[in-house]
Amino acid sequence: MEDWIVSSLTLASKRKARREAGEYIQRLRESHRPRISQRELAEKLGYPFYTLISQVEAGLRSVPRNRMSDWAAALGVDAHEFEKNLLRPEVLH
Repeated sequence: MEDWIVSSLTLASKRKARREAGEYIQRLRESHRPRISQRELAEKLGYPFYTLISQVEAGLRSVPRNRMSDWAAALGVDAHEFEKNLLRPEVLH
């Protein structure tokens, strides 16, 4: 297989994995009791705007690796499980 085909397949699989990770985060946020908005999650994490949350949930960005435990705590989930779900090789940039 030509290199550009492999690269495009790899890129497509990374995009798919980021989308799936974003959907996972959105499900966690929406199932949180009480339910929290993207804006509230951003505030809990110390971000001035909710756009990063929106971009992560849409699969356009990844959760910063050095903030994963903060995200897990803000979403009320076990940090190890959260990281395990997000640190699959195809999710990373």
